[in-house]
Amino acid sequence: MGLPRVALPNWLISSAQNNWTGNQTFNDNVKLLFGTLGADGEVYSDGTDMFFNQLSGGGIMVGLQGSFPSPDGNSVHIWKGDAGALLGDSDALLILESDQNTNLIHFLGPTTSSLAGLHFGAPGAVAHGKIVYSRGNGRLIIGVAGSDQLRITDGDLAFQKAYTIGTTAGALTLNPTTDVVMGSGVGLQNAFNTGTPNTGVTAVEYGDGYQHVSILTVSQVDALTLGDNVALGDGYLLYTFPAGVIVIDYAYMTMSLTAGSSDLQADTPKVGLGSVIATGAVADLTTPATFMDIITEQDANDSNGTAEVKTALPTAGVPFIVETGGAHVVHFNVANTWSDDEQADLTADIAGTVVIAWRFLA
Repeated sequence: MGLPRVALPNWLISSAQNNWTGNQTFNDNVKLLFGTLGADGEVYSDGTDMFFNQLSGGGIMVGLQGSFPSPDGNSVHIWKGDAGALLGDSDALLILESDQNTNLIHFLGPTTSSLAGLHFGAPGAVAHGKIVYSRGNGRLIIGVAGSDQLRITDGDLAFQKAYTIGTTAGALTLNPTTDVVMGSGVGLQNAFNTGTPNTGVTAVEYGDGYQHVSILTVSQVDALTLGDNVALGDGYLLYTFPAGVIVIDYAYMTMSLTAGSSDLQADTPKVGLGSVIATGAVADLTTPATFMDIITEQDANDSNGTAEVKTALPTAGVPFIVETGGAHVVHFNVANTWSDDEQADLTADIAGTVVIAWRFLA
């Protein structure tokens, strides 16, 4: 059964003789109807809530001064002057229009700890997204996917998790009036003009795309083949520079090898970094010099996991310039006259860290 409706006569409310001069009371669920046969709109209370219903499919205009137009679309249109040749979005539920340059939504709260803002709901989440200002601590909070992403206070922009800032086209430009200052323990990681680590090697790249520091963490099983009572050199590719002209300024290593056979673990081979992989019946890395042209050969403490640590300028030159057609690679090389192995395991694992400071020129 529908709600009872009260059909009102055609009163001309602005006419003095038909003005309502006192309060008019409507019982709960009794509606004030608008339009032909009440088909356009209705206003009523159900005893708890007030209802202002547009029934004919149009919008609702709230005019704050005279000569207001029809509302844009099926929206609630609050109008305080003509904004010009503009049309409200057809998907908008609320449109605010003014002929003034300032057009604000103002939130007022009673206490210094009040919150004001917008929540964007989703199934199961009241505030799946939000823009909220906290008066108590002077903080603007931006939330996405149900959690705070950014908190802004006076002079501080604090991301709440790891973030990637990028562009879909063009450059990202920082244009401060003074320096860009980075906090202690913070580096500028980079993925532009970087090289490629080999299997068993992870790279963290710092720099600006031209000045680079590449930190290589190495952990590779069976990386080397050792000799059995013979002189033999071998190596493992760690890193490949990008194509172009490369300048290597200096390098650091703390690297160990662990022989699979205990018969070879007491050996102290020569170890170094070179642009050519060590090979052949060699007891050291001196010939050819490219076996150790990044870090010259060092005497390893053993072949049982003790790291050899060395920082050096490249032996190939200071700096070491690698032309476009040169060897764009870094190898960890070893050579030795190996002990007699009776366990038939000539493999060796390698582990440690290599740091290379280098530049990309062209």
